[in-house]
Amino acid sequence: MLNTAWFKIQIAIFSNRKRSTDIAAQTQIQTPNIQKLYTRLRHLAAIFLIPFLILSSTAHANEFLVNTTTAGNQGNASVAALASGGFVVVWEDFSASGGDTSGNAIRAQSYNASGVVQGGEFLVNTTTAGNQSRPSVAALTGGGFVVAWDDNSQSGGDTNFTSIRAQRYDSAGVAQGAEFLVNTTTSGGQTSPSMAALNGGGFVIAWRDSSQTGADTSSFAIRAQRFDAAGAMQGTEFLANSTTNLDQSAPSVAGLMNGGFVIAWEDFSQTGADTSSFAIRAQRFTAMGVAQNAELLVNTTTAGDQGIPSVAALTSGGFVIAWQDSSASGGDTSSTAVRAQRYDVFGTTQGGELLINTTTASGQGFPSVAALAGGGFIVTWQDSSQTGDDTSSFAIRAQRFDAVGALQGSEFVANTTIVSSQGNPAVTMLTDGGFVIAWQDFSQSGGDTSGNAVRAQRFDASGKAQVIEFLVNTATNGSQGAPNVAALSGGGFVIVWEDFSQSGGDISNFAVRAQSYSAVGVKQGAEFLVNTTTENNQSSTQVAGLHDGGFIIVWNDGSQTGGDTSAFAIRAQRYNATGVAQGGEFLVNTTTTGFQFSPSVAALSGGGFVVAWEDGSLTGGDPSGFAVRAQSYNAAGAPQGVEFLVNTTTLASQLSPSVTALTGGGFVIAWEDSSQTGGDTSSFAIRAQSYNAAGAPQGVEFLVNTTTANFQLSPSVAALIGGGFVITWVDSSQDGGGTGASLDIRAQRFDAMGVAQGVEFLVNTTTLGSQSNASVAALTGGGFVIAWEDFSQTSGDTSSFAIRAQSYNAAGAPQGVEFLVNTTTTNFQLSPSVAVLIGGGFVVAWQDDSQTGGDTNSKAIRANIFNTSDTTLFSSVLPVARTGFFPGGPVITVFASVINAGSGAAHNCIIRTPESVPVSLSYQQTNALNVPIGPGDVPFDLAVGQARSFILAFTPTATNSGEDVFPDIACSNGNVDTISGVNAAFLTITSVAGPDILSIGATTSNNGIINVPAGSIGFMTASAINIGAGDAAGSKDATVVVTADTGSATLGVLLQWCETDIVSKCINPAVAASTPINTIIGDTAKLFAVFAFDQTSGAGIPLDAANSRVFLRFKSPGGANYSVTSAAVTVPVP
Repeated sequence: MLNTAWFKIQIAIFSNRKRSTDIAAQTQIQTPNIQKLYTRLRHLAAIFLIPFLILSSTAHANEFLVNTTTAGNQGNASVAALASGGFVVVWEDFSASGGDTSGNAIRAQSYNASGVVQGGEFLVNTTTAGNQSRPSVAALTGGGFVVAWDDNSQSGGDTNFTSIRAQRYDSAGVAQGAEFLVNTTTSGGQTSPSMAALNGGGFVIAWRDSSQTGADTSSFAIRAQRFDAAGAMQGTEFLANSTTNLDQSAPSVAGLMNGGFVIAWEDFSQTGADTSSFAIRAQRFTAMGVAQNAELLVNTTTAGDQGIPSVAALTSGGFVIAWQDSSASGGDTSSTAVRAQRYDVFGTTQGGELLINTTTASGQGFPSVAALAGGGFIVTWQDSSQTGDDTSSFAIRAQRFDAVGALQGSEFVANTTIVSSQGNPAVTMLTDGGFVIAWQDFSQSGGDTSGNAVRAQRFDASGKAQVIEFLVNTATNGSQGAPNVAALSGGGFVIVWEDFSQSGGDISNFAVRAQSYSAVGVKQGAEFLVNTTTENNQSSTQVAGLHDGGFIIVWNDGSQTGGDTSAFAIRAQRYNATGVAQGGEFLVNTTTTGFQFSPSVAALSGGGFVVAWEDGSLTGGDPSGFAVRAQSYNAAGAPQGVEFLVNTTTLASQLSPSVTALTGGGFVIAWEDSSQTGGDTSSFAIRAQSYNAAGAPQGVEFLVNTTTANFQLSPSVAALIGGGFVITWVDSSQDGGGTGASLDIRAQRFDAMGVAQGVEFLVNTTTLGSQSNASVAALTGGGFVIAWEDFSQTSGDTSSFAIRAQSYNAAGAPQGVEFLVNTTTTNFQLSPSVAVLIGGGFVVAWQDDSQTGGDTNSKAIRANIFNTSDTTLFSSVLPVARTGFFPGGPVITVFASVINAGSGAAHNCIIRTPESVPVSLSYQQTNALNVPIGPGDVPFDLAVGQARSFILAFTPTATNSGEDVFPDIACSNGNVDTISGVNAAFLTITSVAGPDILSIGATTSNNGIINVPAGSIGFMTASAINIGAGDAAGSKDATVVVTADTGSATLGVLLQWCETDIVSKCINPAVAASTPINTIIGDTAKLFAVFAFDQTSGAGIPLDAANSRVFLRFKSPGGANYSVTSAAVTVPVP
């Protein structure tokens, strides 16, 4: 549990309004409490930092099928975000199968934070007689969830018509206790449950009641019941509505930040300020279920009907209610519209009633609303306009809003299946700031052709749809493996693989199949058979995109036909930009004796291509073992010159070639060498040879690897934008990184002349187990990305082999942290292949042995697309200095924030510290009130414009004399730079308990900047308190020496400072910055002011928040650092 006690102590530090009557005469400043100041600093973090660009990886989008049972219909979905970062979808199932054959049933499916299915679809209801329908789900703060539904079994305590039943589940999806009856009143019918989680782990369920009893004897009323975390009733069932005339129905409930809740409903009383027809009313309740103030009329527009409300609690403490409006007025005069109203924590309206939908043709209705991070919200609805991206009957549209109700981006279509209708949406916010929308799909397509289905789509916080990996192969019989992917010049890509389905034109053994895709991952045409010769096996396929937009595919052929009757040959087939075969399949190798195996192909800048392969003929200059041979072709596919021997070293064998084209028209080939000569005598080595555009060798064959212990295998080479290239390989030296792993991935960069750039480096950060079989591709910005097999069984995929990747910039520096590529983590994921797309993104394909997700027959091919765009990250910490002790000291806590101010999202971010510092780090996200939420130490994403705040807990592991500890916010493709005093915490770890001085500063501009007018004065205020031990036993008082300075920079300002009283008047005259003042700081805040006089003589000081700063330092009498606070300083530049 992270320690936040220090924060509570500081609430009073800046709680008073102060007037400076000294040098800054009559200047009014409002210095807020630390909580409000922290929130402001978090959102203005960009001001404090030097921007830098990183490449961002964002997966491309497609909706997914939720239900596994496809017989009959599935619909009426409800979705809830889980504390673990995942979510759960529940729905009504009409299949009359799988444990409930009597009628409708309630089924559910859980997903993890990556959107991957957790376990199988499961039956929720235990009572199966009659029908169970209209489910509602809520995630509990303890990590589990609860499902409620209508039950008309007329059994188990309620034999009158319909009742409300519920079932609790823990965080693992295991049922907790038995299904239970919710309603106490059993006469008449109880239907349409709505449920919300409450603070403390409990929940509340509201429903429509037709008992005509108690205080509401009209047709329908709204009743509710509270439950604690163990599912025990809290108090009694209560009536929610005060207006009891005629009908009240369709309740929606949300738990509020203050522990209470709000219920909204349709009201047909035709009373109060809305006498036209149906209206929307609501009532707030305390955590004890006591009504707060009067029932609210929600809608301002009263003409026609207002119905089907949906309510969500906002992170600001208030709430928002959306509803369907049939007034045909106020911006939407067509049919029905979606409107909403915001409220603050006291139930006071914020702004006016909002029209949610921008598309106004035909009808928009059945809204669902969810809160978003930062106080905003998202509304989704059913749209019948037949316009935009979905011209079918009904579509699912959505719109994001910020904390003041302003549109964020434009209205968008959530569904990607646009056949027939999609309706009845439900939305929830995820713990990473994104959201998931689920809906009923009537298309009878995409895995469920029997009737209606439930589909869903995840989105990040910026509204961009997120994807889990996608299945590539259409033929699912047998096995599909060993994929290879190439980018096409038209922007798309093509994936090839070995196919053992023994179907579709090749029923022998292995065949070569392929599938083309557009730049956004949409299949272009059908999967197709590549090889014309089908006898025996065709395998080990590779592909390269040609400059005319087409592509070339090569493979091993075991048919022993067509010009090569030996064991294996190399064959190839060219295709044009539309995927039409150009000419016939052709034999690549001229030498046909023995084996020709493991081809590699690269497109040349002149329009042609080059193929390299293993040759076991023992002829043509290399009679000792396997050799590497190659053949060049022109743009028409005609051989250029003759087949040639690549390797100069011929002793033993040379194997597994990898070829890439260089920017000048030449190419380079790398391979495994077992000669044990020429600088590496241990075992296998990696060698390479460069060629010019005419195919002539450039220089001599060279040794790639510097580490020579044991063996180096499986090279992969990629040309870089600047003219050089990079080679990666598998290394078994267990050296140069202290990995202790049996296999690692290493790499080396080279310039265009083949000269090594920098040193050989370890690619994988995760070093447990083995890492192998790497693939590399050049990024458009001059960097590169490497993907590999990982057998560490850690960090997101503990099943077996996984696919991980790491991006690098043009200088070869890692961009962020290594990241998990695959989202399906069951069983094995192997044989990655990566290609960079023309638009700047990259695609990774791999072999998947999970037997899930559309292919349950052995192995499958899966892929994922990563789009790249520039983004800028900033971070800050507060406070920037703490003191602890070891051994036996408590954890040291600080707050941290990060904001994405760029144009692209950042993904798979973690927070870490250098291994050299004497602390271990844990982190946990906090909400707008700085309260920890969700699980700790989990990766997170940052959408464009998104800010996140965290509490960091440093556990001391040794003593030190004080040092900057940088909480590195590292994403899969970038890191935040450190700036002392801004995003690094100065931690001092002593051997005994001592003072722990917390200090914080504020400026009149409320943005951390001292703005000094030319020739005048600017200032900052500060406060400090001791939450540690004092100088004497049992005392909090400590002697502290205070000074001010400008750090290592020489700035044109004269600093003076003083200690102030509660009204910000200097207690003693201000002194020069370097003059130390001894003061006693205890558990009551001490206040200070620092004054900056312009001494630049008109030159000014430009804003440079990293280097131009004013510091107020707190030290021990012996000079040890206790604390520091600072602000940037600027003087207008002429």
